[in-house]
This record gives sequence, C-alpha cells and structure tokens, in this order.
Amino acid sequence: TMGLFRPGRYLLLITAAINLICSICLGKIWGLFGVFLATAISRALTNTWYDPYAVFKYGLQEKVSKYFVRYGFYAVVLVFTGGVCVGICSLFHFSLLINTILNIIVCCIVPNVVFLLCFSRLAEFQYFKNLALGLVKRVQMR
Repeated sequence: TMGLFRPGRYLLLITAAINLICSICLGKIWGLFGVFLATAISRALTNTWYDPYAVFKYGLQEKVSKYFVRYGFYAVVLVFTGGVCVGICSLFHFSLLINTILNIIVCCIVPNVVFLLCFSRLAEFQYFKNLALGLVKRVQMR
C-alpha cells in the first residue's frame, strides 16, 4: 500500500456517507437493487479515481493521466467488444437452446479475439504469455 494512509484518511468516511445517502434514496425506489447500485455509485465517485491518484501522485511521483488514459482505452475496448457481441448475438433467431449455444460460442470467441488484437503488443500481455508458456512447459516435463 506504499504507506499512503494519510492522504486518503477521510476517503472511507466520504464513501460511507455517499453510500448511506444513496442507499436510503435508491433503496426506497428499487429495494435491494437500489442498495447495491448505491454501493457501486459511492465507489465510482470516490475509490475508482482517488486510489490511483494517490498512488501515482504520492507513491510513484508520476502523472496520473498516464493511468487514466490507459484505463479509458481499456473501457473503450470493453464497450466495443460488448457491442460486437450483442450485435452478433442479435442476428440469431433460432430456438432457445440453439440461440443459447451460439451466444455462448460468440461470447467466448469474440472477446478473446478482440483482446488479443488490442493487447498482444503490450508488455503486460507478453509477460503473462511467457508466464503461461513456462507453466505449460513445466507441466509437460512432469
């Protein structure tokens, strides 16, 4: 955690306050779903942006914009991939069983192909690819 407790010492209180207010308001409207939604909203408004900000600014002494640009790219790829899957799956008009099987196939293949095309040149991908290949080699040697 890099000892970064001091900069974020009030973050949990702010998150809890937002969560409590939103849980009461949304819980009255949507019940349990509203409470879960309130938790997601409170974390999105606090933790998802402040934690990376604190780590980059106080821990790494780097610009946090680098992180957010990469995070934004990941979000765009994810939304694009979801859109492609929904678009392809909406073309199927067979029986429920056949549609389900085809949807499973599409949702297993399309994201992996898109992620491979988008991320195969990144250093992180290469690291995990080499790690996986090393594990496969070790299993084959046994």
